[in-house]
Amino acid sequence: MKKTSLYPPMALLGLIAIDGLSKQAAVASGHFWPNPGVMLGFLGELPSYLLVLSLSALSGFIFLIYVGLQLYLHPRLLGLKLGVSSLTAGIMGNVLDKAVRGWTIDWIAVPWFNGQRMALNLADVFLWVGLGTILWWMFRRESDIWYPGEQRRQIWHHPAEQIAFSFKFVAVVGGLCVMLGFFSYAFIQQILQPFPPELAASFGRQYLVVLSCLSLLFMSVAFLIGLWISHRMLGPVVAFERHVEEILAGKNKEFRLREGDMLKKLEEIAQLVAKLVICIGLWPTMAYSYPHYIGLQYTSCLTCHYNPQGNGPINDYGRGVAATAIAGRMGAGDATEEDLVADSAFPGINPEKNKWLRPFIGYRGLGYDSSAFSSDSQRRWINMQLDANLVLKGGDRDQYIMSFTLGTRPTDSALQSRDLNNLMESKSFSREHYLGWRPTPKVGIYAGKMDKAYGLRIPDHNLSARRAPSVAQYNQVHGVLVHGVGEKLEGSAHYYIGDQNEKDEDLHDKGYSGILEWGVTPRQRLGVSYMNGKTNALGKTSMAIHDRIGFGKGHAVMAEVGQIVNDPLIGSGDSTTSRYGLLQTHLMWFRGMWVQTTLDYYQADTSKEEEFFGVGPGLQWFPRQKTELRLDVINRRSFSETTANKDTWQLLAQVHLWL
Repeated sequence: MKKTSLYPPMALLGLIAIDGLSKQAAVASGHFWPNPGVMLGFLGELPSYLLVLSLSALSGFIFLIYVGLQLYLHPRLLGLKLGVSSLTAGIMGNVLDKAVRGWTIDWIAVPWFNGQRMALNLADVFLWVGLGTILWWMFRRESDIWYPGEQRRQIWHHPAEQIAFSFKFVAVVGGLCVMLGFFSYAFIQQILQPFPPELAASFGRQYLVVLSCLSLLFMSVAFLIGLWISHRMLGPVVAFERHVEEILAGKNKEFRLREGDMLKKLEEIAQLVAKLVICIGLWPTMAYSYPHYIGLQYTSCLTCHYNPQGNGPINDYGRGVAATAIAGRMGAGDATEEDLVADSAFPGINPEKNKWLRPFIGYRGLGYDSSAFSSDSQRRWINMQLDANLVLKGGDRDQYIMSFTLGTRPTDSALQSRDLNNLMESKSFSREHYLGWRPTPKVGIYAGKMDKAYGLRIPDHNLSARRAPSVAQYNQVHGVLVHGVGEKLEGSAHYYIGDQNEKDEDLHDKGYSGILEWGVTPRQRLGVSYMNGKTNALGKTSMAIHDRIGFGKGHAVMAEVGQIVNDPLIGSGDSTTSRYGLLQTHLMWFRGMWVQTTLDYYQADTSKEEEFFGVGPGLQWFPRQKTELRLDVINRRSFSETTANKDTWQLLAQVHLWL
């Protein structure tokens, strides 16, 4: 509440007090003229009791109107509010004087016509000053009172709700009138006992008639006040609803309520909505989204990705999430979230004008030490990824997409070499290219080269959960994928025929896979995966159960346990069964920074007592938009029935940059 809103009631009380003190001083000095009426002798011929009752009821009604006007008038109309206070103070001052003394004290004599004088008091002066002020505002500031530029022309926003609210308000006022009526009628009957019965009965009937009329009048005013309050309450809600519709239609204007409106909190909510909606239909950038973002309540990969299984370029909404919820603000200064989103646009692309083209360039490098903290330290730098992606989309809800990614990967010699020159060797290939069509928001069909639909799409390609079932960084395949998503269930079925860009047909991995996830709670996804594929030399059947749980502010726990059956198709070898496990915790330290702990388990052959464990901490940091840094330390240990190998430490440092 602003201080200026207290000025009118303070003026009302102050003027009434000044009038009362001046009358007391006049009576004490003996310089006054008793007035049996109200102002200038008006209504002086009425019986005293009737005049007092009439004026008391009138003053109550005027005070109710006064309160309504103070609430209704715009806060910037302070002068008009003070004029109303002055007028009300003049009326109330004389009414109080009449009720207490039985007459009004006039003590100011002013010249009048024909040499006569007119007697009045300060209450009369306040009344005329207030009336003059009101008239001045009505004629000189008419547009500010009746036609303010921001006035809502529509009174009825939701008629049923408004009428119901008004009648509730009427019921409260009516109940109070009944309660006060019983009390006042009983009180008056006690006072009238000394009077003749016929006179007392007549007066009682007249009083009930007057009381009923006044009660109906008060309830009518209460209905109008209830309607006005409902208008003030629903008006901001309707304005907010229209604002959301406008920004969804591309008209992103600032949302401001009127100065005297209720629900000012909607302005803050509108800013939060704008930060989110401004990202829709705007700038994409390619960054790899991770399943632990379930800690931020993003449960489905489709929310942020074109590919419903994750990986690849993120869509426009995902770009907004990255800008406003994931990346830090290093170097951002006083820039707003909208500024960060705008600055992250791909050079030369105007998202407002270009709705169909979304390019991307990204790089990921890995510093790797397989024997860290030892004399056998082997440090290497590997250019894991240098990709150029282009997404073409169309339709009123972007239901048609084409995605093309041309990338590079290290050569086999680069992966095994410690020579810096060889480390930079790479070869180009098409990482993914596919067409997508979503006939409905819940169903999508995709055809082309994509990642297999299996397991958790974690970015740690060196872990057993990615390597063992052959769903790592370079295991994309050609095929057809059908995706469906509902309120609780989400799943994909994928039929694939291997990587047709691979010249060696013996390496073509053909088969099918599927994944199904169930939303146990809004922040938990329990799922199962199955994959059956084969090359010319090996058949592989993989199955897994996995779970993702988000908690707190950005925290998450993920787990996946799987089993793989390998069947040799050439020679007389026996089939083998291997198992793997993954447990990761992600704790959000602050915006952009996650502290991770990883537990990796792998058993290549369940018939042999040989197991591999890896455990260690890590950091994932997005210091600013378009930049990701990672550092992981993994302790590796193997157990077998015959030997006990020495522990090894792996140090992995990643740099991920994109436009």
